[in-house]
Amino acid sequence: MRLGELFEELDNANEMDLSTIKGKIISTVQSLDNSKQSASILARVHNTLRHSSIIQDIQANLGGGMSEKFIGEISQIIFNGLAGFNEENINNFLNDLEDDKVINTKALLSPQVQLSSVFSSAAGYKVFKALIKFGIDINRKGPGEFGLATLSNRIAFPKSGGGDLIIDGSLVEIKSALSADAGRGGGRLGHQPPVTVEAQRQVFDAFNQKYNNIMEISTKSISAGKYIDLLNSRLPVGQKTTIGNKEYNNNSLRYELSLPLISNIIGSSDGKRIATMISKSNDRETTLNEYYVTQFKQYKAGSNWDRMLFFDLTADIAISVSNENEFRSAFEHIKVLPPSIVPTQPNEVFAQLSLR
Repeated sequence: MRLGELFEELDNANEMDLSTIKGKIISTVQSLDNSKQSASILARVHNTLRHSSIIQDIQANLGGGMSEKFIGEISQIIFNGLAGFNEENINNFLNDLEDDKVINTKALLSPQVQLSSVFSSAAGYKVFKALIKFGIDINRKGPGEFGLATLSNRIAFPKSGGGDLIIDGSLVEIKSALSADAGRGGGRLGHQPPVTVEAQRQVFDAFNQKYNNIMEISTKSISAGKYIDLLNSRLPVGQKTTIGNKEYNNNSLRYELSLPLISNIIGSSDGKRIATMISKSNDRETTLNEYYVTQFKQYKAGSNWDRMLFFDLTADIAISVSNENEFRSAFEHIKVLPPSIVPTQPNEVFAQLSLR
């Protein structure tokens, strides 16, 4: 998919429309000192964009509709991304755009890569960053998706099925982190929470009522990590606890509480496996990692994509994984923020990705 088709409709635009778009182009390249250079670059940029090809795919993803305001918005963002580059840089970028060389898609899908290195030039990467938020929330498109599709013929939107983009024929789920704040992450391992906040809270409340508030918490929510920490503190593995006049096996109590809480989120089969791990081990990291892998596998199976591509603008890195083993290997670079066992918002039951 190429950017320029976006402007095919300009052939039928009236004089006022053309004047408006020309004005936006001129304002973007005003930083060039030499007026002759400016005129040459202006003509090249305008010609290249008028004859490229993205509008059909964007129209399809907007239900067949495309407003002049929308076209003007994307054009302004693209030209702003080129501001500050000299004539040679801009011409090189436009040559790459015409020849479909802006993005090295094979490198983009490699297990780990410096994100900026998959672009043919600094200008191409800056244009992508300028486009990063373009199209967010349009037909559930996320950050970077329109930007990637705009700059390569080998990247397109799927017409149906799972995945956010088709890259070199593979359905790819995109997760992106735009903020320098690690806590704001790059997307969660799931879309549709299978459980309500109230249901999880009820499990906790029923257990505490039965066992004299042994697992009472002061907050309304608790993450999986803090949940395991609390179990290890209140109900240590391999020990017994006296509640009232009765002595209980801690492993059994840990399992009794964990089974419904975890099964409500990941299903009874995987829920039993993770609950058993929690009941028998104090090893927080191993248990959490297994929980993350389970959510990854379920997410992939339920969404039917081939690969997950996670990129982080601040860290300038991209990670691509297609299966359980690759996801496990990526733990060296990906920080997974623990999901909630008792959430404040339903989607918090899915683990969140970060690279810091």
